[in-house]
Amino acid sequence: NYVMRFSGLFYAAETGVYKFNPDHDDDMRLRISSDSNPANAAAHEMAAGCCTGLLDGPTLDVAMTAGNVYYFELLVAEFGGGDHAGIAVTTPSGVVSSPMAAQYIAVRMPSTLFITQNAGVTTLRWTGPGSLYQADVIDGPYTLSGNQSNPQTVATPADTKKFFQLR
Repeated sequence: NYVMRFSGLFYAAETGVYKFNPDHDDDMRLRISSDSNPANAAAHEMAAGCCTGLLDGPTLDVAMTAGNVYYFELLVAEFGGGDHAGIAVTTPSGVVSSPMAAQYIAVRMPSTLFITQNAGVTTLRWTGPGSLYQADVIDGPYTLSGNQSNPQTVATPADTKKFFQLR
């Protein structure tokens, strides 16, 4: 007997209602915040008993705004036998991602820099003051990025690496 916890930041690529469909064995609770703060996770919540697969159970429908990130948390209890857990999402435009693809997971850096990647394009969004610096290697040298627009989009082909800092 144990409980699995999955949490992170969901990146909304478009404005509208997202449908989150949890996969679980046994009981589960899915919570999605009204923003990136885990303290607001009770804003949208659903709980269910055993058991559903991806796309075959009830959904938690949440209105989101493009470019924003939202904290999510899935708790799944296991009481014996097999176990599985995951989340599928259907976007406002009807695109189904089952299980939820990495392009919807935002990485939050301590400096409040959010980075998402999709098909060779990296999008950087930040909150608060600061300037964006970039380098070709992790040790630098870091130079001021020529484009300080927020969000910033950078082409990153599979064979290249870029490193970013917010100062």
